[in-house]
Amino acid sequence: MFSSDHQEEPLLEDNINPEDELGLPEGPYLSEVLVTDVDLPHRGFPRLPFSRWELAIFGALVAVALGMRLWALDARSLSHDEILHAWFSWRLYAGEGYAHSPMMHGPFQFHGTALSLFIFGDNLVTTRLLPALFGTALVGVPLLLRPYLGRIGTLFAAAFLAFSPILLYYSRYARNDIYMVVWAIALVGVMFRYLDSGHKRYLFLMALFLALALATKETAYMVIAMFGVYLSLRALPDLGAWIERGTGGRQRSLFSAALRETGGAIAALARRWGRVIVAPGRKNGSLWKAFFIPLGLAWQTIRWLGGVPVPRTSKPGVLLLIILTLTLPQWAAGTALFQDILPVTLAVPDGPLDQVGLPDGDGWTVGFIVIAVLALISIIWGLAWNWRIWLPAATLFYVVWGLLYSTFFTNFLGLGTGVWQSLGYWVAQHDVARGSQPWYYYLVVTPLYEALPFIFFFVGGAYYVWRSGIWGRRFGGGLLLIAAGSLITGYMIGGSASGYFGYAAVGFILAAVAIPATLERHYDPFALFMVFWAGVTLLAYTVAGEKMPWLVVNITVPMILLSARFLGDLVSAVEWRRSVRLGGWLVLLGAPLLMFFAGRILLQSPTANTGAFWVAAAIGAAILVLTALLMARIGFRNGASIFAVGIAAVLFLYGVKAGVGASFFEGDVGKEMLIYAHSTPGVRGFTHELDRLAAASGKGSDLSIIVDNDDYWTWTWYVRNYNNVNFACLDEPDCKVPEGGDVILVNGTNKDYVEGQLEGFSQPEEALRLYWFPETYKGVDLGGLWEGFTNAELRREVMDYVLYRDIQTDPLRAENVYLYYRDGLIP
Repeated sequence: MFSSDHQEEPLLEDNINPEDELGLPEGPYLSEVLVTDVDLPHRGFPRLPFSRWELAIFGALVAVALGMRLWALDARSLSHDEILHAWFSWRLYAGEGYAHSPMMHGPFQFHGTALSLFIFGDNLVTTRLLPALFGTALVGVPLLLRPYLGRIGTLFAAAFLAFSPILLYYSRYARNDIYMVVWAIALVGVMFRYLDSGHKRYLFLMALFLALALATKETAYMVIAMFGVYLSLRALPDLGAWIERGTGGRQRSLFSAALRETGGAIAALARRWGRVIVAPGRKNGSLWKAFFIPLGLAWQTIRWLGGVPVPRTSKPGVLLLIILTLTLPQWAAGTALFQDILPVTLAVPDGPLDQVGLPDGDGWTVGFIVIAVLALISIIWGLAWNWRIWLPAATLFYVVWGLLYSTFFTNFLGLGTGVWQSLGYWVAQHDVARGSQPWYYYLVVTPLYEALPFIFFFVGGAYYVWRSGIWGRRFGGGLLLIAAGSLITGYMIGGSASGYFGYAAVGFILAAVAIPATLERHYDPFALFMVFWAGVTLLAYTVAGEKMPWLVVNITVPMILLSARFLGDLVSAVEWRRSVRLGGWLVLLGAPLLMFFAGRILLQSPTANTGAFWVAAAIGAAILVLTALLMARIGFRNGASIFAVGIAAVLFLYGVKAGVGASFFEGDVGKEMLIYAHSTPGVRGFTHELDRLAAASGKGSDLSIIVDNDDYWTWTWYVRNYNNVNFACLDEPDCKVPEGGDVILVNGTNKDYVEGQLEGFSQPEEALRLYWFPETYKGVDLGGLWEGFTNAELRREVMDYVLYRDIQTDPLRAENVYLYYRDGLIP
């Protein structure tokens, strides 16, 4: 159907030494590896020279993206999370140091923001400057994928990334999610370029981006796991053949020996832990002997392979080895997932914040053993593979990772929290499910803002799976089996109708994206990988306990790339001259007109608004018939492609409207689902009032400010440059207001406790402190969904919110805040 530009004849790169690039020694397998490793539809990179019009459009998109991300960057109040990130970044900038805390994620954003403050000064704009720059860079990152997206697909990707409502909002927001998606796309680009060319420089870039991702946010573990699974399945045929040749048919003895060794290790550990349980007072230093059991197992495995050189594998296998050996010690805290069945605590689930996610008691011993074993396994396998490549890659990885987590070797404790608590904290927090959102949360938020990529992810994904040639009895049967298993799982776990169907849907999505995306040597591996990445990302965040609006960033990006690729293929496939000559351009207009009248029909009731309903239905039917006739005239494939492009254009404009509204007009007034907990414009108003009082009184930064401790995180960043700030306990009847304050900021719930102590102070000024979005979507079941579909009034309310953010319920408002200032403060 399609003949897009990304399938042009390749240009083979010269002067590539396969042995040097792949780390493959001369031997009987080398030629087989290079010949059979044709997972991409071509070798080398396609000839895709840049044209002038392409460069002009791309440059304009980057410039517009930069302008949108920098415009009025300080107009919106800092949210609760932004204040945390801004405050600790400012402390690092001010010379007070930084200590890694996984609750606020990795150290990259704190070092980057501190550098921004150092270079450009200390203000709200520079606090948000780094995400704005990364959000702009995100528009250019698809250039790494240009050989696979195609010319038009790359431009679509840049446009969608530039104007994406989710990405625009969180590019103007001091959080680390925008950095994470830049690293994720970079990893994809590096991965496929290595698969295509085999250049070892991409292995070094892989090491760099892995280090930066792990130092940015713990969602890196999800990205690494997804890419690792994909590469594992891509490498299975080659690795299977390698093991078969190396063992000389001794797979059965290898398996049984490994099983015996593993059983012995489990038994030995059980004996050690049994002594801990039975005699807790006994010295348990012998537990360290368990260190040698898995290490011996790894060494025996290498020996049993009959001395087969580890490097003899395919390019997917090389990438997998790099990812595994560099990141394996970082996964050590994953053992805490099993602590409920173990006699030790590997991740403390609650308590002081600096302890959550760390081991306790004998868990420390086990934790050290696990880290050491995984590190030694990584070193052994890496050096055995190709020490000339692995050692520089590992050095690059750990230098970057270590510098950030230790704050350039000023906080060595950060190395420990980075290697264990980064993952351990979130393992311990999984059951907490912060946000308390329903399983379908992302199925509500994502299409509300990202309708274009959400819809075309499903359409394009289905198309690429169908084109892969595997949609047959075997695939359909697999889908049915996994869907049936998901229904049973939903019944057992869901506990309700919504949970029941939720788990069934999750299982079906998993089957739909995992089966086709991991099969070898089919139509288009990159397109199938995009289906896999987008689908599994949606699945993973749906299953994860914590659900927050900013996590939609991670779901949106792979959907955008897949949609851009699909729409690029559509545009490239259309015979435009013939279609326009035969009136096909009217099909482009027919798509938005049909969407308009379909909306009019949804907003009417066939009983209450009989005339309006049937008029809209008649006009819509006429447009549908005319559009179908035009499509038949120009050819169904041309017509369907043009019609889809017309729908995409409408959805793109809707996204632009949603993004501009959320980012520039209603980003802190509680009407957007993008908001979780956000400071109101009143907080910004009070900061301006503090500045006015400081200037008018002549005290400047020496103005004495007393802040209610209940509002500590609301004000701590805003009052950072005042010298006399006292955070006081004002939340109990017997609390005393400290003397000597010029200005007092009081939480609304504590106003009655302090008002009698404020003789000689002005009448208070009042402002709202915090907005929460009204979560009326919670608790919706199938009955409620059907009622919303059949009730015209409810449909109108939904459409009013979708199109105009006209919200029927007031935003949930936290306590007010009151400002008092001393009489006579202003001469």
